[in-house]
Amino acid sequence: MIKMILTMMIFTLSLYGQFMRLEDGIVLDSSTQLEWQDDYNGTINSKYFTVKYTSWAKALEYCSSLKLGGHDDWKLPDFEQLSSLIDLSYKKPTINPIFRHKLATKYWSSTTHQEVKNFAGGVFFYTGLQFYYDKLSNNYVRCVRAHKE
Repeated sequence: MIKMILTMMIFTLSLYGQFMRLEDGIVLDSSTQLEWQDDYNGTINSKYFTVKYTSWAKALEYCSSLKLGGHDDWKLPDFEQLSSLIDLSYKKPTINPIFRHKLATKYWSSTTHQEVKNFAGGVFFYTGLQFYYDKLSNNYVRCVRAHKE
């Protein structure tokens, strides 16, 4: 049985950050200066969206080994970074439509629960709910890196 700990329903509004596509598969939030991996691998015209769905430990490993846009400094976002993508001005999903998501579902953060060490934080983008989930369960992955000009 999969267990989940729900946090208080705290929503974070994105500051209507300027989102722009840097290249295929990368979105820049100029308000936070973070680059985000989009929800797919391949080209814009690809009809197959491939989103990594895995355990928390493998999500950390996946992001640290990701090579995208000529960069290899990708990481799994912390809870605050991932939550910054929640934008309640969009309804189901609560994320800017620049992200070509096929799945508005649960995504991992790198943040471990302070008291329950085998749980890590995440965001359910369909509703904007923030959660803590058992690290052995599977959720989706969206990697991040600091934008450097």
